[in-house]
Formats: sequence, C-alpha cells, structure tokens
Amino acid sequence: MVFDPSEPEIDRSLFVRQDWSATVCGDSLKEELPANMLESRGHGFIMSAYVDGDHAGDVATRKSRTGFLVFLNSALIFWMPEKQTGIETSSFGLELTAMKQCT
Repeated sequence: MVFDPSEPEIDRSLFVRQDWSATVCGDSLKEELPANMLESRGHGFIMSAYVDGDHAGDVATRKSRTGFLVFLNSALIFWMPEKQTGIETSSFGLELTAMKQCT
C-alpha cells in the first residue's frame, strides 16, 4: 500500500481552533527520546480524525448515531458509523462518547 506524502488540501477555516499549548501540569513536561532513535527517512504523514453525532436521531428509541472518519494524509483508512448503545441526555455527552470511541 502506498500513500501520497503530499499535504492534504483541507480548508482549515471551517474548524474552530483551540489553544492546547497550556497544560494543568505546567510547561516543564518533556518527552525523553531514546539516544539510539532512528532518524526520519522521508516525508511525515498527517493523521486526521473527524467525529460527528446525531443527538437522539432515532425517533423510536431516542438513541443517538455517531460516526467518525480517520484519514492518513488524503486517504481514508478507517470509518465507523454506529448507533450508540446508551441514551445520552445531552449533545455534549454524545460528542464526548463519539470522540472516546474514535480515539
């Protein structure tokens, strides 16, 4: 399987940007990398995941539907549409459950 290493063309202005640079642990956290780690041998890849949900979309059972797509650069490598097993009382709970399933 070969993936195109070029940058995917995604209109990023459609997504709300959040500042995730600050953590509750402070800025002193650093990942220790092994001394014998291999060097990169090519272009990097961008993995993106898109999640959405339909709160209480099933009229009969009031269960929500969620789905997510996972892309490696511009290639769709995984997707999952499904009906939630439980009944969420809020759209926030629905989206959180969907993100948990995706990650």
